[in-house]
Amino acid sequence: MKTDRILNILYYLNRYKKVSAKRLAEEFEVSQRTIYRDLDILESMGIPIERKMGFEGGISIIENFKLENINFSKSELTRIISILNNYYYKDSKTKLLIEKFKNIISDKEMEEQRKLDYFKIEEGYLMHKREKENITSLKKAIENKNIIDVKYISGENVISQRKLEPYIILIKGNSVYLFANCLLREELRVFRVSRILEIEITNGKFTENPEITEKIYSQKEFFNDCMNDEVILKYKKNFFEIAKFFLNNYKVLDIKEWEKKYNNVYEKEHIIIKLNWRIDKWFLEFILSLGDNVEVLEPEELRSEIMERVKNMYMMYMREDK
Repeated sequence: MKTDRILNILYYLNRYKKVSAKRLAEEFEVSQRTIYRDLDILESMGIPIERKMGFEGGISIIENFKLENINFSKSELTRIISILNNYYYKDSKTKLLIEKFKNIISDKEMEEQRKLDYFKIEEGYLMHKREKENITSLKKAIENKNIIDVKYISGENVISQRKLEPYIILIKGNSVYLFANCLLREELRVFRVSRILEIEITNGKFTENPEITEKIYSQKEFFNDCMNDEVILKYKKNFFEIAKFFLNNYKVLDIKEWEKKYNNVYEKEHIIIKLNWRIDKWFLEFILSLGDNVEVLEPEELRSEIMERVKNMYMMYMREDK
């Protein structure tokens, strides 16, 4: 958005004091000509901007000018609280800061704003390269209200070409979803981003339909934080030292209690953790990809499913050896 960019340029200049037009253009992903036009607008608003040529030149706000009374939007406050809540080490000062921000915005307002964000990143999510690339393209299309052409492969491995009006990206549990108005089906559809093979952002524009937006937020199962399942995992300690950086809010359990529960002796080089994670096909395949570095202890259904998959793989390779 042009207005947002101009305000962000103002905050950027206030923070970094002196920068080049090239650096601003790279930061905000626009041309230098656009940056100069934005600076003209800021000057017309009474912001005293100084432009100097030469080796030590650059763009700056004149000395002693200060921005005061910066008001945060509800969306910005929500993002700040989310960042602070997910901060790895929360000391007493950080916890106090979280409470101060929570006094500014109510829980209800925070929940509403959280839903309106393009992203809702849940803990413990590992993102694939294709998903990152797709998300970059989708975010751009959503912000600019561009219609997109996508090549999509369904869960039944059927490839189709779709023309979509993208509304929101939702990262929930272990899966990334796109909510979009499908022009082929003429209805709201949900697409798994990892199954999008190609994305082309067209020049076509669309206007958000309030009825579709309402339908999106009536999909309670996607916004329900209780949809994750409790999982107990046994990690090899040396592997866990790396894996733990991809996990949030896990709890290390007393290994002695689990030895007693399963009437088994776990070696000292293992560690047992508990975490909440949405159990689906992606999670099953993710666990299998970790090989013998991780063992699922609970839930029993997941453990049985993994055992069945491993058994089938073993039988397949045995047949091939013959």
